[in-house]
Amino acid sequence: MKNSIRKFNVRKFRLAAIKMAITACTIAMAMCSTAMIAFAEGEAENPTPTGVKTATMDIIIGIAFWVVRILIVFSGAVPGIQKINEGNADENPKEKRAGITSVVVAAVCFAATFGIEALV
Repeated sequence: MKNSIRKFNVRKFRLAAIKMAITACTIAMAMCSTAMIAFAEGEAENPTPTGVKTATMDIIIGIAFWVVRILIVFSGAVPGIQKINEGNADENPKEKRAGITSVVVAAVCFAATFGIEALV
């Protein structure tokens, strides 16, 4: 009897894994969006009962969102500005564009925190 082993195609496996990861991320984003919409609609129908003080929780949420905003700035915008400067110094347009993209993404995330905080 002949011993036959099928050749395993690594490239096809990697492409399939990437496609599955993209699909999983898309599903997760859709679920998060649905949950946020349901939470926002639920708050409009069921406001805080009278007599309940939420000032302390609002302050804690505000501080938490400012911590998140600072992390976004230091993890996205500052390295992006450094890349822009390195791209200018080395006359490398790809590095400069990568830095600009990083700063724009950080700015969008920073702005999104204000919208999310308004929903909470």
